[in-house]
Amino acid sequence: MAHTKETLVQLLAPGLARETGSSEKEFRQILETYDIKGLERELDRQRREGLISQQSPQHTPQKDSDWEQRALAAIRATQEPTPELAAAIEARRQEQIKLCLIHIYRTSIDGRFARMCQANDDVILGWLHPGEDYPTAEWFKKVLAEQPSLANSIAWESADPIKRKQAAAAQLERDHQTFAEAAKTIRTFGVNEANLNVTRSVLGSGFTVYAIQQALLSNALQLSPPTQSEREEWLADDIERHNQELLQANPEQLKARVREEAEQRRAVDQQAEAEKALEAAQARDAARGGFPPLPTEITREKIRAASPSEIRLWLRKYGQYQLNKTLAVQEN
Repeated sequence: MAHTKETLVQLLAPGLARETGSSEKEFRQILETYDIKGLERELDRQRREGLISQQSPQHTPQKDSDWEQRALAAIRATQEPTPELAAAIEARRQEQIKLCLIHIYRTSIDGRFARMCQANDDVILGWLHPGEDYPTAEWFKKVLAEQPSLANSIAWESADPIKRKQAAAAQLERDHQTFAEAAKTIRTFGVNEANLNVTRSVLGSGFTVYAIQQALLSNALQLSPPTQSEREEWLADDIERHNQELLQANPEQLKARVREEAEQRRAVDQQAEAEKALEAAQARDAARGGFPPLPTEITREKIRAASPSEIRLWLRKYGQYQLNKTLAVQEN
C-alpha cells in the first residue's frame, strides 16, 4: 500500500519517540526533512523490528506494556537505526548540547561567568563522564564544587555588566590584531569585518594565528580572499623589512645575505629555464605528430643509467619532452 509523505510521517513518529525517549513532535519535524524513499526505508526498518504493525498504518498505543518495553530495549541493543535517522539524532543531540552550554555560560559562579568560546566548549565537554550525555548548569556547578581547580582551565569574565562590556571590547581589539597578523602571515584571506565575524563565530573570541591556520586547512573556516590593495601593502612591507635588515646587517652578514639571495635567484632562473626547455620540447614533439606515452618502468634512474644508444632509441620512440619531464618531475 502506497502512503503519502504526511501519512508516513504520522505513522513513523510514535515508534521513533518510544525507541529514543524523545517526543513525537521532535521526530515529526525531523521526518519532514526526509524524501519518500527515506521514509519508506524507515518504515521497512520499523516493521522488521516490530515497532509498527505490518497491516495497519494507525499509531501504536502511547504506553507500552512491560513486555513491549523489554522487547524495544532488546531491539535497541541489537539493531542500528538507518543512516538518515542516526544523522538526524546526532544533529539533534548537538543542538541540545549547544543549548546546555548557553545555560552554563549564563550561570554565575562566585560572581563571574565562564566566557562563551570554542576553547571553553571543548574543555567543559571534556569533563563529561561516560553515560553523562548533556552538560547541564547544575552539573557544571557540581563539578566545580567537587574539583575547584578545574576552574583554572577555562576562561572567565566578570559578572559586572560594565566590566564585562569593557572586557569584551578589549578582547575584540585583541582579536582584530590577531586576525590582521594571521592574514598577513597566511595571505589567503582579507582583513574585513565579515571575515573576522565568521572567524569569531567558528573559533570563538581569543583565537590564535595557529587556530586560524588549522581551521583553514580543515575547511572548518572559509574566508574571502584578500584585495589587490592588501596584497600590494603586504609586498611593500616585505620590501621595507628586507631593506631594513640589509641596512642593519654588518659586513659579514651582508655578504652572507647577498650570497643567499644570489643562490635563490639562480635556483629560480634555473627552474624557469628548465620549464622553458620543457615547453619547447613539448612543442617540437607535438609538431612531429606526438608520441605514445612513456612506459612507467622507464624511470629517472633508468634514464640516467641508460647507454647513449638506449637514449637515442627512446628519443625516437617517445620524444624528448617525456624523457625530460620524467627527469625533472622525479628530481623534484
